[in-house]
Amino acid sequence: MANTYITRNLASNSNSGKLTISCWVKRHSAGEQGICGSWYSGSYHGILYFTGSGTLNFYDYRNGWIFRKFTNAQFNDVGAWYHIVANFDHTLGSPTGKLYVNGVEQSLATDTNYSQGATSSWLTDYRFDVGTYDSGSNVFFDGIIADFYFIQGYVYEASHFGETDATTGAWKPITNPTINYSGTGGNSCHL
Repeated sequence: MANTYITRNLASNSNSGKLTISCWVKRHSAGEQGICGSWYSGSYHGILYFTGSGTLNFYDYRNGWIFRKFTNAQFNDVGAWYHIVANFDHTLGSPTGKLYVNGVEQSLATDTNYSQGATSSWLTDYRFDVGTYDSGSNVFFDGIIADFYFIQGYVYEASHFGETDATTGAWKPITNPTINYSGTGGNSCHL
């Protein structure tokens, strides 16, 4: 079976300093799998992916690690839906970055934030892939990706996209959340 992914070139949006990615994923197998990435080269790229051990990693590498969020938890249940929200804001005096799974902010094995005003691979005119982190590699997502949001220029928390069901207690999507797509260089999207 062929691997399916989406790729396009981003317009530069380096001045916004903010990003939110939100998506629902269901893995069909364990192992390293790319959810999305902004890729120029092995020296300049940003990636959101599952490692071979099942941890979730969100980072930016520019000739060295300038932003890293690696979870302690592993997500290897191939029968489960996971809602992932990854965000950052490096416009602040103390820049922030978060990773959520099913509405819970994750404890991190590695936690490095951008410096204020840093150049970000996620906000640069690189190739952007969904369903892999680099369409030139063989690290594709094996499963389903649904309700994918890529929003430059704004930071949204997990509660903007999901909520706890009052009856079942399960985390569920919020249909039609209000998203500001303006001022983002035309890169922001909902798939």
